[in-house]
Amino acid sequence: MINLINQAILEDVGSGDVTSNLLIPKKQKGISRILVKEDCIIAGIDVCKLVCECIDKKLKASFSQKVGDYITRNNTIGTISGP
Repeated sequence: MINLINQAILEDVGSGDVTSNLLIPKKQKGISRILVKEDCIIAGIDVCKLVCECIDKKLKASFSQKVGDYITRNNTIGTISGP
């Protein structure tokens, strides 16, 4: 699974985003919300955490819901934070 994730990251990200690399300081920290756009059953939390770990071991994915929970649209189910 990790090899597949790393291949997908390499294909998608490549050498990085030129604009982001120029404008965002290397030590900048950020946080993003994981927002549900439609009513759904939560799935893929473990995969999300694994993807974050493959991108940067300092990234932290936290979830307020668990796999199998029903959630309605426009709700935040978690965050990703880190460098």
